[in-house]
Amino acid sequence: MSSVNVQIVFGVHGDVAEYELLPARLGRRELTNDEGLELRALCGIAWERRGEPDFRDQVDAIIDWHDRRHIRAFERRRRSHAAALQVLRETNPQPKGGRL
Repeated sequence: MSSVNVQIVFGVHGDVAEYELLPARLGRRELTNDEGLELRALCGIAWERRGEPDFRDQVDAIIDWHDRRHIRAFERRRRSHAAALQVLRETNPQPKGGRL
């Protein structure tokens, strides 16, 4: 696991007000809606477990999620390309101009 500085600021109602997951030298990438939802859920779970013995495990889950985000994006892209290729194989489209 790589070392990531995780700073989470919770609002008064337990929602995530701010978060910082990337070291400044790596730059930033906007989260997709699904990624934002996943991150908010993991932070909410950690917030609920604050003061409990497994709180650190919940924070580690946030770090693990962050470390794997590029791998998950690559895997989604690969599945999407495989699905598109399968549709092309099943439909056997003809090239433009009628040539084979």
